[in-house]
Amino acid sequence: MDDLINKQSLGFTNKEFETRLARAFNQMHIYKLDALLITTPHNFRYFSGFDSNFWESPTRPWFIIIPMDKQPIAVIPSIGESAIKQTYIKNIHVWSSPNPNDEGISILAEQLNKLPKKFGNIGTEIGNESFLRMSIKDYQCLKEKVRAFSFIDGSQLLWKLRMIKSLEEISKLKFICKIASEAYEKLPEKIGINETERSVCSKLKIDLIERGADLVLFMASGLGKA
Repeated sequence: MDDLINKQSLGFTNKEFETRLARAFNQMHIYKLDALLITTPHNFRYFSGFDSNFWESPTRPWFIIIPMDKQPIAVIPSIGESAIKQTYIKNIHVWSSPNPNDEGISILAEQLNKLPKKFGNIGTEIGNESFLRMSIKDYQCLKEKVRAFSFIDGSQLLWKLRMIKSLEEISKLKFICKIASEAYEKLPEKIGINETERSVCSKLKIDLIERGADLVLFMASGLGKA
């Protein structure tokens, strides 16, 4: 079981991220985007493999610029520099955070203004089921600093990318579904009369983590007849 956990629950290979990047380039040509601006944890993780509890702090935005046909650029708070260096991303720019007067916006704008302009559009996470992990004030400031480009909705492109799973992604999905099924099957053996919903959920979460889940973000429970 330990070998299976080590093999399946760790991150993706660099080849996986290179493939995702190549697919993104193809779609950026179709959607006429010079770059994608990534701000949310799930999409940041999708393109870099980086995950951290740093996301819990709303004072520290994290950015990835994906220029068309070029390597990604990370613009991040300095506290994450050593961690990002362990990913395949090599073009890294940092600022000292928290900095209420400028949370990386000047550096981000500088990098965007250096990009070659073909279509004049930068895709952002502003569409269906998407959001920007930066303040509206900072977003408006960024648009003022980067006048050569229009910031448009890039969420359809991101949805299209993420709907198609690689063999490596499918393997991990199979693994997590397997351990979830096993944990639910074993749950009756771990609980008893007079237990609360809280204790039942806690035992299930612990079992899932012991089986190889990285984190259990959400769990709903209810009592009564099915």
